[in-house]
Amino acid sequence: LLVAGAVALAVFSPNLIWQMTNDFATARHVAEDAAPGGSLFNLGKMGEFLGAQLGVIGPIWFLAMLGGLVWRGWGEDWRMRLIGWQTYTVLLPIILLAFITRAHPNWAAPAYVAGSIFAARYLLTRDWRRALPLQAGIGAIGALAVYTAAFAYAYAPQSLPRGPDPFKKMRLSEPFCAPVLAAMGEEGAEALLSNDRRRLSECMFLGGLTFEDIAVWNPDPWPENHHELVATLQPGDQRVMILATMTRSSAEAVSRRFDEAREIETGRFTTHKGREFSYSIWAVQGFRDY
Repeated sequence: LLVAGAVALAVFSPNLIWQMTNDFATARHVAEDAAPGGSLFNLGKMGEFLGAQLGVIGPIWFLAMLGGLVWRGWGEDWRMRLIGWQTYTVLLPIILLAFITRAHPNWAAPAYVAGSIFAARYLLTRDWRRALPLQAGIGAIGALAVYTAAFAYAYAPQSLPRGPDPFKKMRLSEPFCAPVLAAMGEEGAEALLSNDRRRLSECMFLGGLTFEDIAVWNPDPWPENHHELVATLQPGDQRVMILATMTRSSAEAVSRRFDEAREIETGRFTTHKGREFSYSIWAVQGFRDY
């Protein structure tokens, strides 16, 4: 145990040192993501999380892991106890967190490294061998459905509803970033400014921009993500910037904090059947303060 602890400390020490020297930025980010505000102790949120796990690891495996909680047999085998501890000490706190505030479905994924082995052993011990091919069959059908939807939406996303699209959140990148990157070239802008980290990331990828080429609108002094940590817009920044947001009202609010601000373009684009998104592009210079 002591050797394992020492090895773990050695492996994680660079990350821990970085956290301590950067005000535990990622820890704060996860903490704020887990506590978005609103009601606490929500059975609906916990039910939503549990339902999502049926898709994350598969319904047969997840139900087997829940059944294993009351299975006496795993306590009699040191190997099952070992993987049981590696499963439930991760899974149960995340379920509790989903009830108290919320938890994203993928947060439980580390539990399934050992949990998948635990589920298979649990089913075999109870002689439920048919459950194994059933789990594999459900996974194959799910994968086929995702790939089929991906191919269908690759050809005609604007004529299909947004819900089943596996890449629905990525459909905004090209129609949003194309006019934004064009405006940067036309205006000779030195940086792209936005209050939307996801849109900034997509435009960085499509335009070949680096973190030196962007600025993040961040009135909160504490960084909540890597973009804010390394590229927060600082008072006194005199660069010519293209300000791009998803709403005109937010662009107007940001532009008031600059010495010079000029609206370039405001428009809308369609990503799916019945789904439109707006954008607003401004040229700004001379940031005063927040």
